Amino acid sequence: MTSTPLVGIVGGTGPAGTGLALRFAAGGVTVLLGSRDPARAATTANDLNTMHSLLTPITGVSNEAACNADIVVLATSADAIVETAAALREQLAGRITVCMANLLKRSKRSFEAVLPPEGSVARAVQAAAPEANVVAAYQNLPAAALADLDRELRADVLICGDDAEAVSSVLALTSTIAGLDPIDAGALANAAGVEALTAILLNVNRTLHGEFSVRLVDLHGRAPSR
Repeated sequence: MTSTPLVGIVGGTGPAGTGLALRFAAGGVTVLLGSRDPARAATTANDLNTMHSLLTPITGVSNEAACNADIVVLATSADAIVETAAALREQLAGRITVCMANLLKRSKRSFEAVLPPEGSVARAVQAAAPEANVVAAYQNLPAAALADLDRELRADVLICGDDAEAVSSVLALTSTIAGLDPIDAGALANAAGVEALTAILLNVNRTLHGEFSVRLVDLHGRAPSR
């Protein structure tokens, strides 16, 4: 996929979906913002277009229509994402489908990762929509930081998937967001580690009184070849 892809965001009216939509549109990517309620999606898209100077406008559509894209991002919450993927399995067949969800719980001491029986939320999505090309990405990015276009992003994005071409497409898409450096982190099985890392980051945020994401450093001090 060499040209700028059309991106659909399922469940796109929540914080994660709107944040990603803004960043993609600011980078010149055409976005279909999906919702179970198309009217709500249209209103949200209009608000985003009015409030921000974007290179391309965001269009509000139904979740089903959002699947008519080159790359589909599932931005629904972790507790609903598998059900959503199953409901849209026909529309997602053959599509690059990005899972950005983390399943977490909070104990008295800290946030903890919860991994479903399939091994990760991304693998559970793949099981629910077996003909989709599922790629895991964006789990470690704070929604508030994505939504604030005045904030400079500085983070690596670990991307996992079994289909090399699908991963390559998501790497290229991620490169359209200023300040994000995408990294191929291997097979979809590795998404378990990336999802669990979000719980660690939330705990670090609390310990160090900041907002942290992922940035990999070469121990020999060499500049990474990205």
